[in-house]
This record gives sequence, C-alpha cells and structure tokens, in this order.
Amino acid sequence: MWRVIAMLAVLSGCATAPAPEPRQCGGVFPLPTDEKLQSEEAADADASERRNEPDCGGTGPVLPAADDVVATIEEKVHEKCAARAAAGHRQGEVRVVLHPDRKREPEPGSIHPWRPKLETELHLDMTDEDRRCVENAARAVFGAFEQDAGLPIDEVWRGMRKDVTFYVALGEPKPLFPPKPDVIARWQAAAGSGAARERFRAQLPADVTLTDDDCLSIPNRPAFNDRAESWLATVISRVRVAHHKEVGDRSRQEICLLRGPE
Repeated sequence: MWRVIAMLAVLSGCATAPAPEPRQCGGVFPLPTDEKLQSEEAADADASERRNEPDCGGTGPVLPAADDVVATIEEKVHEKCAARAAAGHRQGEVRVVLHPDRKREPEPGSIHPWRPKLETELHLDMTDEDRRCVENAARAVFGAFEQDAGLPIDEVWRGMRKDVTFYVALGEPKPLFPPKPDVIARWQAAAGSGAARERFRAQLPADVTLTDDDCLSIPNRPAFNDRAESWLATVISRVRVAHHKEVGDRSRQEICLLRGPE
C-alpha cells in the first residue's frame, strides 16, 4: 500500500492600518531617511495582507503591496504565456526578481524610471520567447497598477522597498522521472549499497539530490512541485511514499520511501 503525505499551513489576519501621512501637493517629494524607511517597512509588513480589504478601513488611493503585484503578475503570465509554452511542448519556470527604485532618481532615457526593475532567469525547458512573454506581462501589470492608483508614478511604487523574488511555472508538467527504467527499484537498491547509491545519485535530474537518509531532495518551487506530483501519481500504487514539503530553510522539499508492511 502506498500513500502520499503533504503538510501545508495558511496564515491570515487583519489589523488596523496606521493612518497615512499627508501627501505633499506639488514641488519635490523629500527622500525618506533610513530610520523612517525602517519604520515604514515594519508598518507595511503588518498591513500588506489586508490593506485592500474593505473592512480594514482607510481612504484615498491604495498603493500596491508586493504580494498583490506578484499575484497579479502570476495571473497575467498564465493568461498570456502558458498556452504558448504548452504548444511548444516546453515545461519549466521563470525566476522573476523585482528591484525597487530606492533612490527615486530618474534615469536618462528611462520612460518609467520609478517602476520596479525586472530581472528574469530561465529554468528547465524555458526559452527566450518565454522570457519576453513574462517580462511583457509584468510590465502590463505595472501599467495597470499605475492607472488604477491615479497618482504620480513615483508615488505609486514608493511602498516597494525590498527586492521581491518569485517563480512562475509554465507548460504541462513532465514527470520528475521517466516511467522506465524503474526508478523505485534503483532507489531501493541505493538504500542498501554504497555503490548503488553513487550510481543512483549520478543518474538524478539536475537540482535533485539524495540525502543521507535516502530521501530525494528537490527545490520547493512551482515547476518542480508540478513535476514531483506528476511522477508521484504514477508510483503511489506501487510504493509507500512520504512527500514532505518545506524542509530545512523551506527552499527545498523531500520525498522519502517508507518502510513497513505492504
């Protein structure tokens, strides 16, 4: 008998947001001091998850929270880019980093100097076509937030003060391992033989490792999660497996063989 065990946690809450500081009308906006930035960051962290909730109060234009921007980019990417990647038989992920403009100084030749700057990195089967699609989707989201806020562009993004990194998965997930040769048999053999262990380690996909207690360690990211679930669906009828998410620093997860009665 095989089984899959998954552990998840969800946190939610709503607290009263601090009253916004009066905005200066006209002239040059003063640059915040480091002490003020730290104080504002603490307030933003407390309010980021509920600043758009109607029952939390507040009036006037709402500045975008980092979580809202990320969620909207992910939605736009799947809307605009997923079908194209699937049609090209590609599956993978794009790492996206949003770099805030901390200095609030315009750059020569930059049309939107205060927008978050984009950095992207391709993983697995992704191509430059996918990169361009993701970047275009993110820029479209920036424009939508700026339009909805109805504020000067430097005001719209003043709430983003830290780099934000996230991954978006595209395409139909491929199993983490091919159905043949039998990965389970080689995995079980690795648990009982040093030579078999080294052979098995050498045959693992990129970014997949075998831990000292014979568990498979994989990145805890969307594309790898999809590939792991796709593969587990093909083996759970033949082996007892525990799928532990967010181990260690939560950047990785482990899949372990369980010993016990059939």
